Amino acid sequence: MPHRFLLLVLIAVAGHVQAVEGLWEPAQLVAVEEPLRAAGIAVDPRQLADLQRYPMNAVVDLGGNCSASLVSPLGLILTSHRCADASIRQSRDGRQLEDGFVARTLGEELRSDPELRVYITQSVQDVSAQLRVREGQSRRDRADAIDRRSKRLLAACERDPAFRCQMQVFDDGARHVLVKRLQIRDVRLVYAPATAISRFGGDADRPAWPSHSGNFALLRAYVGPDGKPADFSELNVPLRPPSHLKLQPAGLSSGDFAMAIGFPRHTRRYRLAEEAGDAQTRTIPASIKSFQAVLALIAEHTRDRPDAALRYADQAATLRNQLEQAQGSLDILTRSNLAVRKTAEEAAILVWARKHQHADGVAAHATLKSLVPQHRSRHERALLLKLLDGTSFATTRDLVRLAIERGKPDIERAAGYQRRDETRIEARLLQFDRHFDAGVDRVLLKYLLQRLIDLPADQRLPELDRWVAAGDGAPTAVQLDARLDALYSGTQLADAEQRMRWLKADRTSIESDGDPALALAVALLPGLLRIDEDERALDSEREHYRRAWMSTLTAHAKANGRVLYADANGSLRVSFGTVGGYRSGTDAVLPAFADVAGLTARHTGVAPFDAGKRQLEAISAGRFDRYAVDAVLPVNLLADLDTTDGSPGSPLLNARAELVGVAFAGNPATLAAEWLFDPAQSRTIAVDIRYILWVMDAIDGAHGLLDEMGVKPAFADAPG
Repeated sequence: MPHRFLLLVLIAVAGHVQAVEGLWEPAQLVAVEEPLRAAGIAVDPRQLADLQRYPMNAVVDLGGNCSASLVSPLGLILTSHRCADASIRQSRDGRQLEDGFVARTLGEELRSDPELRVYITQSVQDVSAQLRVREGQSRRDRADAIDRRSKRLLAACERDPAFRCQMQVFDDGARHVLVKRLQIRDVRLVYAPATAISRFGGDADRPAWPSHSGNFALLRAYVGPDGKPADFSELNVPLRPPSHLKLQPAGLSSGDFAMAIGFPRHTRRYRLAEEAGDAQTRTIPASIKSFQAVLALIAEHTRDRPDAALRYADQAATLRNQLEQAQGSLDILTRSNLAVRKTAEEAAILVWARKHQHADGVAAHATLKSLVPQHRSRHERALLLKLLDGTSFATTRDLVRLAIERGKPDIERAAGYQRRDETRIEARLLQFDRHFDAGVDRVLLKYLLQRLIDLPADQRLPELDRWVAAGDGAPTAVQLDARLDALYSGTQLADAEQRMRWLKADRTSIESDGDPALALAVALLPGLLRIDEDERALDSEREHYRRAWMSTLTAHAKANGRVLYADANGSLRVSFGTVGGYRSGTDAVLPAFADVAGLTARHTGVAPFDAGKRQLEAISAGRFDRYAVDAVLPVNLLADLDTTDGSPGSPLLNARAELVGVAFAGNPATLAAEWLFDPAQSRTIAVDIRYILWVMDAIDGAHGLLDEMGVKPAFADAPG
């Protein structure tokens, strides 16, 4: 029985009763009411299915790979510390990473990362019928027609500039959903615990269990005096949301119902066995090597250079997360024999499909298998081009592309370069200096360009070869060095005023400018556009056959009384289960909670295992008050929830939909969540609400914030 199609999976591990697979859309929760009730939910699933009602209207998207929740009537937002990292570094040159930060008045709150946005869902509309195109068109023409119609719907949705709308695609284009979201542009840092709390254990402690990390932070959403979203201004006022989550300071116990609500970004759980096997043996190992190489270059060239290290901290953190996920996925895909298991599952489904007139699905399965080698051959080039986003080339490429796209009607401009995108492009240009060091950038750009030059002939970028060699002929490493020397000595890219002039320039001005960094982008862009077109054609081909295969999978599941959830795509999802531990690979029983006793046992006094003087003194004195249960104060907890990238910062709720924690990571098994959910092993790690409140109360004396969140402080004598 295909494990992805199980509506409810019952297991018995270490006293744990239930694990439920599924990244459920809110509208599906009524259909899965039975397992929800069995897991212990106390609220009506119909309430959860309504995005305008509590608690769904209090869950927000921070963009990128982060979720969060509104926790006060004045727009206070609770998320993971990891999701607030960029905002913390933006403030006071990153000193809060060490010391923590508490704003005791609204006036003390600090402007966060200017690129950070808070998105609050207003409405969701299925527009599949409006995007349906006539039969008989080529697959590419179909994709172009859908793209044009999608842009028109988005433009209509965004007539009011307060809103940023999103077209969410389900099941490779079988269904399209238009989401209208309020976009908050003024977001400020309110509270962040010290590094000794927020990053105790460091990278070595994530995602290992037991974990003792206070991985949480508070932001605040601001709007203009008229209550509408506005750019940062001292005149702005806190957002007054229609709802916010109610905190439950009592927390959870082992065996209790728990659910996480957030915006998981991407899964591949319906990919074929051949695709899983190819990922295991080829594409993931290749990605690991590239991530390691770029990280090593950043580390080498920022060593003993704290300013440069700070500029590349966000990029390095992203790469470490990608590397960690890739390594974990590879390990688990190998140990789980996923490709072998999928082969058996697909064989059974194909037998059923042949018996039940699903010839299109059978044919689609065969075609998708035949397309795997094409994806494999293009993987390295696609990865290298993506890694170029971490260099200055991404900035000049976007400037050149924007100048070209501005010459077209807005509806015909490429996604990412329409009028709706120009504000974000400008924000990135304004922040360029905070993430750029010429020495580090040159090293990264040279490495990636050389890798592109070394690709097999059919994957090469001829425009790059000609730029390096200054004409025909094979480019050499010496020529590349000379080209880059001229580029970095002659470019004005580090001049903020010049970047703003380029932002407003037309295509002719950009292409004739002569700046060597712009000239590289101008030279390479025709090749990059050609690659984009080729990839779009291949994607259209794959999506056509994936839709047919998914139709067969859906019919097979329905025939067997099961419900399918769609792969994650950045839309709002709910996962539910119970609090509980699990058996490790060594068969050791790992507990559901990690408490302050374990934290002090791991304290060495040396980062990242330095728990901090104030925290240790409070623990030693037993200053827990009502936050402890039988003198035990939990720090982190485990729940068998199905979460993946995009889930950090997701609110953890109890059976009554009250806030009891913040999800921030997963145990090692969740690193392969893109491909599979293992009910016996996959566990989400969350910061326990009792630890969050205790740290704010006893350690940092953030009593005004606690009052705002509806929690009466217990320690009047705490610092602050």
